[in-house]
Amino acid sequence: MKKNLSLIVAILLASTLSFHCGEKEGDANSELSAKGTGQNMLMGKWYNELCSTMNVTGGTNTTFTGQYSNGASGWCAQPNDWYSLNGNIIAPQAGIPDVEFTVNWNDGPIKCNSTTVWKGYYNVGSIKTDWTLTYNDGSKPPIKGKDTFTRECPTSCASGCP
Repeated sequence: MKKNLSLIVAILLASTLSFHCGEKEGDANSELSAKGTGQNMLMGKWYNELCSTMNVTGGTNTTFTGQYSNGASGWCAQPNDWYSLNGNIIAPQAGIPDVEFTVNWNDGPIKCNSTTVWKGYYNVGSIKTDWTLTYNDGSKPPIKGKDTFTRECPTSCASGCP
């Protein structure tokens, strides 16, 4: 009985590991080897489905910096207004880097009294994130959402991406 239980646990563990690794796996490991780690793979422009643009311009293997332009309508920050972003890259042992970055919506042309934090991971040319926007004075409840960033401006962005 003990032997059978150990075998069942081993099979379940192996299944779970391959499922979780499969969520963030693919060609990412070979892509990382080819491009290196850290900010090298993130350098340049990234676009989300709401026509926002993240432009990574510097950093190290564990941090990155750049600018962010909001493309979502109905928000304080307007397209082509650029705000500073600062981020971190955490490379787990599996080789799929977790990515986290922050935009303070008070350091651009319009002061929006808020901060957004994106947390997610890089995988084969895309960055998948969950985000939380909080108001600095606590005047409104946080807003949460999801974004996927890619290297190409979505065709749904009628006026293009900045």
